[in-house]
Amino acid sequence: ADRSVWHPLLYHWFCVQVHPFIELIVIDDAPAPSAYFSAADFNDRRVKYLHLPPSSASSPPLSIGAKRNRAIDAASGDIIAQFDDDDCYSPQYLTEMVSALVAQQVDLVKLGAWLNVDLETGVLGHLDLEGWLPAPLAAQRDRLRASYGF
Repeated sequence: ADRSVWHPLLYHWFCVQVHPFIELIVIDDAPAPSAYFSAADFNDRRVKYLHLPPSSASSPPLSIGAKRNRAIDAASGDIIAQFDDDDCYSPQYLTEMVSALVAQQVDLVKLGAWLNVDLETGVLGHLDLEGWLPAPLAAQRDRLRASYGF
């Protein structure tokens, strides 16, 4: 799918991160390259943009797992963090996540609570997997803990 409309936002949240050693790997499987990341005046050596369109119109798109694997292969650092292109991140996001990895001496950390905004209605919500959840979500708490988070 063409996610290029989100590329300026993705780059913004990357640029505001206060962690000093970061790079952004963008795996783009849209039919056409991103106008944003392919622009002649886009010049940020911390960004690796990989345009990997399907080989033909009938080829299936890359799975999210395949995209993540390609990004990991292209990364030069020891720690991998995933940024969703349509999410917002505080400037301290990466610093806090790396601090949690080091302090807890673990291989993986993720958020357990976050804010959601419905762009069509403007409704803002807060989801906390350890707090109160509406009945349909409460029944799914264990599945959500295992699969959601950033």
